[in-house]
Amino acid sequence: MPKTFFATIKSREPLAPAALDPKAVISDTAVMDVLMSIFCPVRLSKSTREAPHARETEEIKKDIASKDAHDARRCKELPPFTSPFGPSVLRCLDTATIVTKVRDRRAEYFSEIYGVDKTFKSPTGLPDPTQALKAPISYHNTLHISTARVWSRLDSKRKQAIAEGVSVEGLYNYPAVSSFVKDVPFEIAATSHRGNIYSASIDREVRAILPSFLSAPRVASEKLGLEDESGLAYVYDWTKNTIQGKMEYELSLS
Repeated sequence: MPKTFFATIKSREPLAPAALDPKAVISDTAVMDVLMSIFCPVRLSKSTREAPHARETEEIKKDIASKDAHDARRCKELPPFTSPFGPSVLRCLDTATIVTKVRDRRAEYFSEIYGVDKTFKSPTGLPDPTQALKAPISYHNTLHISTARVWSRLDSKRKQAIAEGVSVEGLYNYPAVSSFVKDVPFEIAATSHRGNIYSASIDREVRAILPSFLSAPRVASEKLGLEDESGLAYVYDWTKNTIQGKMEYELSLS
């Protein structure tokens, strides 16, 4: 039995020979496949949806070399906050008519844009839970709503410090901002654990959306006639974090 077990492991697990024989030589391809197995493949266009193990080592290395440029482009393309809860829900639809139509079109749009190898088919468009040690099946995560949830738990002093750091050019490394940027990925990976939680660019993505994020509560505060129009005193009503609630809010802005 032990002999059969080790023989099976050796043939099934690509890195097993290194553990069973210190002199064994493991191919670069096998090492890269294992190390990158939890990551979504780098997608440079809608048509690039191959899994990492399906490509040669040199192609994977090119993907790694281009990742910083890819992440920078992605940060520029991130949708801004329209409501305090996140991006526009109407941009997925040409004409907003009924809630179910918007919900269905958003789910269709997200599945098409963010799915990996067409395996991501979500009835809501939200990313599925990511299982440990497996690559996510969608490229997106709960970036916007996780940012809002972390912010909603802060006291006014921390909110003020973050707002000051974001408003002054060059202060994105301000301690309060840096601390907040660290808290959001933790919320995404440890609390929400949905979608592309292993992405190395989450910190940069949080920084990229901060200006529009801080603007959204200010606009909402002004619209609601709150005395404090800075947005720092805005209180989140999570019951309105629905398609209908966001539609009504978004339509009221026009």
